[in-house]
Amino acid sequence: FSHRLSDLSGGVTYQLRIRATSSVDNTKFFAGRDLATPPLPSISNLSFESDSSHASPSLKATWKTNVDTTSSIFYRVQGSGSYKEISSSEKMTDHETTINDLADSTTYEVYTTGIDQYGNTATSDTNTFNTPLDSRPPKISNVVIETSNVGTGREDEAQIAVSWRSEE
Repeated sequence: FSHRLSDLSGGVTYQLRIRATSSVDNTKFFAGRDLATPPLPSISNLSFESDSSHASPSLKATWKTNVDTTSSIFYRVQGSGSYKEISSSEKMTDHETTINDLADSTTYEVYTTGIDQYGNTATSDTNTFNTPLDSRPPKISNVVIETSNVGTGREDEAQIAVSWRSEE
């Protein structure tokens, strides 16, 4: 015999008891058994932190899940078109993602999702985050100075050429 149990909740222990009745109406009860359903994934401790180590504003997001899940973060300028996504298929409980190349002084909508080994999805609430105004000067690197003299005698002129790179 078999019977399908449906509409069970995740993360709950159920007590099962089987009752069998014989053809002569002799009822017998068999020992009960516990059945624990795996917990459904949930997201907690979602936090955002501005990352000023890049040329444009960046956002570092961290969150936890109660079971191992994938990591996806969705973001867009508040009220604008479709969401952009950054994902990792590695399953873990401690998640961290950095979103780079955001616009200065802009409000973004952000939410996270994760999928567990059974295909159950957890989704956070949608949060907003304001990027700061860029007040950091650009970083200059690879400075090259070249000097030369052009001409002869009293017609001799000195020249200098300076070049550099910056991330802005």
